[in-house]
Amino acid sequence: MQTNTYSLLFLSLSSLILLVQIGLLFLQFRKQQQSHSSPLHLLSGVRVSQVMNEIPAASPHDTLESVQEIMLAREVFAVPVLDDDGELAGIVSMSDIAKIDRSERGEVQIGAICSRNLKCAFPDQTMHEVVEHMREFHLANLPVVSRRNEKRLLGMITKGDIMLAYRKMTLELSL
Repeated sequence: MQTNTYSLLFLSLSSLILLVQIGLLFLQFRKQQQSHSSPLHLLSGVRVSQVMNEIPAASPHDTLESVQEIMLAREVFAVPVLDDDGELAGIVSMSDIAKIDRSERGEVQIGAICSRNLKCAFPDQTMHEVVEHMREFHLANLPVVSRRNEKRLLGMITKGDIMLAYRKMTLELSL
């Protein structure tokens, strides 16, 4: 008899906790609807300079094979290409390298396949603007350059960086 009482008490308490959690979720959902803001607007308060990261750069004279090894070691899927003067000349992605047969990657230089028609981000832009830009042009990586000199590489923004920034803002707002 006593076991049934404890079971009933436990079940009642569990139900109460579940109802409170549902109520909190409902209030959070209602608050989001009232603000009429999309999840991307969370990133309007974050600047590219706060999120960008530094990754290795390639030279147009590097082979595909050597750059592919760097990408795999650093777990990046695109690398900026800097010319002999250290200025941004292009970007090469893992998908660009994959288009060349493995047996030829040791002889082919990055300069032969890198993309030179670059879309870039600036450090003072909001992450919201960058996400829209990446969505519009179907990009997964963007070089970050100086507004004064668009050939001066400052860093890179990746989809992973965007997800981390979004997660950080979501956690901060939930506290």
